[in-house]
Amino acid sequence: MIQEQGENRERQFVGTRFVAVFTCHFEIGVFAMTLPIADKIIVSNLGVLAKKYGASGTAKVSAAVKRLIAADLKRGLVTVLVDLSDAAVMKACGAKAVPAGSETDPEINKKAIDAVYLHGDVRPSYLMVLGSRDVIPHVPLNNPLSGDGDADVPSDLPYACDKTYGVDVQDFLAPTRVIGRLPNVTGDTVPDYLVSLIDTAATYSSRPATDYSPFLGISASVWKKSTEMSMDAIFGTHSGLKISPPDGYKWTAAESKRLAHFVNCHGSPGDPNFYGQKGGAYPVAHSAKWMASKIASGTVMAAECCYGVELYDPKVTPTAQGQMGMCNTYLGSGAYAFLGSTNIAYGPTATNDQADLICQLFSTNLAAGASTGRASLQSRLDYVAAKGGLLLPADLKTLGQFTLMADPSLTPVTAQPHTIAISLAKATPKSGMAASIAIARHARQDRRVSLVTRAEATVSRRLEEPTDSLAVRKSGVFAKLRQLARDHGIDAPDTFITYSLGRESVASGAKSLRFAASPAVGPGPKAVHAIIQRMDPPKDIPQLILVRGVQAIEYDDVMDARAFESR
Repeated sequence: MIQEQGENRERQFVGTRFVAVFTCHFEIGVFAMTLPIADKIIVSNLGVLAKKYGASGTAKVSAAVKRLIAADLKRGLVTVLVDLSDAAVMKACGAKAVPAGSETDPEINKKAIDAVYLHGDVRPSYLMVLGSRDVIPHVPLNNPLSGDGDADVPSDLPYACDKTYGVDVQDFLAPTRVIGRLPNVTGDTVPDYLVSLIDTAATYSSRPATDYSPFLGISASVWKKSTEMSMDAIFGTHSGLKISPPDGYKWTAAESKRLAHFVNCHGSPGDPNFYGQKGGAYPVAHSAKWMASKIASGTVMAAECCYGVELYDPKVTPTAQGQMGMCNTYLGSGAYAFLGSTNIAYGPTATNDQADLICQLFSTNLAAGASTGRASLQSRLDYVAAKGGLLLPADLKTLGQFTLMADPSLTPVTAQPHTIAISLAKATPKSGMAASIAIARHARQDRRVSLVTRAEATVSRRLEEPTDSLAVRKSGVFAKLRQLARDHGIDAPDTFITYSLGRESVASGAKSLRFAASPAVGPGPKAVHAIIQRMDPPKDIPQLILVRGVQAIEYDDVMDARAFESR
């Protein structure tokens, strides 16, 4: 009955103001929805999918998306798919299509996605990127810790912001969009994996919070204290936390099938394993191959590890030996969400910051009943707020690199239900559905307004262009930094970076006196410095990237120094 109402609903709204079209150019038919309001927009590039999968494969993807659209409608969400490569569709959205040959251009993709999202009078509650980086690319942000081994920071953060295209993460400190990416396996040529992910989203169900209380938590031995703090903040206990070494990666079926997973271990590029650490030992702590058949449908993962959501091609990545990465493995096994880093991530040894903090915030918001996308957006805003108006280089990199791989509308933990009251004399199945959709939509819009208001109030002191100044190296500041670095085991730093401090960047244009110098407050910060040292990898894991660093805020006579290590 509800499905029939959904079909009537599609016909009913033809001719109204919001236009979004799902078009397949392979004689498999055309599915079009013309709607006044879209609650969820899915953006993809069907031209790229056609090259990857051919006509029959793309037909399978289109059928899966239709199933998701129908399932969303039953849940009260009006969902549309927009093909970024279709000129007619994009023209209807007031934008240019992504032309053939430019599919990997991040600026063109960012402009196209912005145009789709901003089209119409009401912003969608959810924005989903459908496809891996070989379908829609990450944006390569400048690396605030240049010299650590990463050429840039692959990021979906700019897609979450109304700010126009750029590559400075400081331009994207105020995200407002609830966004997630549902990726295929990079380089694949058959659609079955992507179809399975879409079907997982279509058939998902929320569960009571108690179902997500038992956790599989894994920590490198050297970060035991830090991980215990995270577990206590999220779950109220760290009892049962696995420590590597001595704990191994062959978790029992009962342990593997717990729905909440949290890992604070080492990761490396093109590697399906996460690693523990104790002294010079780096044993496998978590294995994608081992977990592939053991992950329960509905699992959510927050991984602090370097390269946790790297979307590598397993066929051409020697270290992978044909095994999908951890993120693709989890999603392919029915996980609802995976939050992780696209490249080298950081955190302190015995406290919480950077990767610890953003993963902890995401997990806490998710446990409270937020959708995966809202949990990600809130964690970003909470993370920026926690920095008190000055994000240091490792903080900025963390914000840019941690990315949600999920349908952003999924709500793993059952949220508070809405009470719907309509006149019994006038009630019909159709009016009941319309009331449900309207009430849910208004509730979501209220939450989005609150988040946008928070984003617009973002205030941060801007780091100017980094320098490696000889004058600074000759100053007493450098001597102090070298001593701070030695105190943290950094004896031969590879890179020394200094950022001068610019004016405050205030998203809303409001004024702030946070950094104003006064007799009561004292002088404000003068500069930000970072020292980085790359360590030799263990001989049996040559791809493992090990970095230590210290970042410091310079005041007149004091330095506020904070150490960090690669995860």
